[in-house]
Amino acid sequence: MNSFAEFEPQVRSSLNYHVQLMPANVTHVQGIARLMAGWNQKKIESIAANLEKSFSESEAHQGCMQTFVALDDYSVVGYGKCQWLELSSMEGAFNMPDGWYLMGVIVDPLYRRQGIGRRLCEARLRWIKQQSNVAFYYVNALNEVSIRLHKHLGFQEVTRTFGFPGLAFSEGQSGILFKSSLQ
Repeated sequence: MNSFAEFEPQVRSSLNYHVQLMPANVTHVQGIARLMAGWNQKKIESIAANLEKSFSESEAHQGCMQTFVALDDYSVVGYGKCQWLELSSMEGAFNMPDGWYLMGVIVDPLYRRQGIGRRLCEARLRWIKQQSNVAFYYVNALNEVSIRLHKHLGFQEVTRTFGFPGLAFSEGQSGILFKSSLQ
């Protein structure tokens, strides 16, 4: 079973503009943890503890990371993060430049196919554009949903030969590194 959304280009839902996007803060930790737990099947408590630590660290390293949430009323139904990565100094990293990376987006299964993932990506790219003129992202080569979305947003394949410390793609697949010029 894939850990990412099934590729169903023929399935269309209406766009959900009732859902609001905003920068995440510590009050959103439990909602983000719930989404992450559903995706990676870890305990919500340990995910929440790591997220709280991450929010504290991001305040100390202002400007190196930004997380956005999608809210339906006050409930987190999606999130996406971007982060500055200095990969040239990380042991085990290769063929990945230093820069701003989109670091994942998860949308609650009940809210998928409503444009929320796209809006989260666009929000992160607008934020990165204030910092840089280039954004990167990497993905499992089987994740057609993500690949199609990001290509539509201007990302182009850079390489399938790269390494990120601690990263192994599921189902024995390779990954793809993408880049977008933010003009």
